[in-house]
Amino acid sequence: EMDAAVHAVLSYGIDGLVVSGSTYSAAGVESRIEHGEVTGAPVFEHSLETLKYVYEKSKGLIPIIISGGIMTPEQAQTMLDNGASLIEVHTGLAYEGPILIKKILKHLVAVDKQRNPDKYIKRKKK
Repeated sequence: EMDAAVHAVLSYGIDGLVVSGSTYSAAGVESRIEHGEVTGAPVFEHSLETLKYVYEKSKGLIPIIISGGIMTPEQAQTMLDNGASLIEVHTGLAYEGPILIKKILKHLVAVDKQRNPDKYIKRKKK
């Protein structure tokens, strides 16, 4: 089904794809639930693997919005490093509140400064 979705997005000029989110089955989680969907931390690895799969199948040609299991700034960075164009935070926001967004943004800027220091060099005005 994922292959068909990626094919449709590429074939019909759809602007992007929301990938993952909650699941009814996540590795290592089945024994802890009986019915209903799983969200939050337990689905992070599932979401990451799904993201990697879709990114590879789409050859990076479509924007991917990843949702599912992002509870920390480091997890947000991991998703972006593995092909996500945007991240969507639900359960983490419910647990931490809006401060999580500030933490994620602060972390992303710090990592970007480390990876691209020349971008942050202040130039003297003439």
